[in-house]
Amino acid sequence: MALERPPRAVICISDSVASGALNAARELGLRVPEDAALVGVDDIPTSGWPICNLSTVAIPLADMARDAANLLVDRLTGVVAGDPVRRIHPVRAVPRGTHTAS
Repeated sequence: MALERPPRAVICISDSVASGALNAARELGLRVPEDAALVGVDDIPTSGWPICNLSTVAIPLADMARDAANLLVDRLTGVVAGDPVRRIHPVRAVPRGTHTAS
């Protein structure tokens, strides 16, 4: 953010990292989202707290873990053989206060 032309948007690998970035931006006197939009990934509960109000991408971790475990058991017990099995889990945007629509 100290660059001559800082980024207008930052997408973080997790909401925890995004919360740290939000804190750092505020310490630098930047306005989020006016000076830079900020988005996290995973939608942890604290992201919805008013002090954070973090825009994020929700991913269904519990569903993904359950499918992975079931697929592993099926593979180990011979229920599934051959080519890998693909499961697609939808993600969803959770717009809150750290992004802009433009």
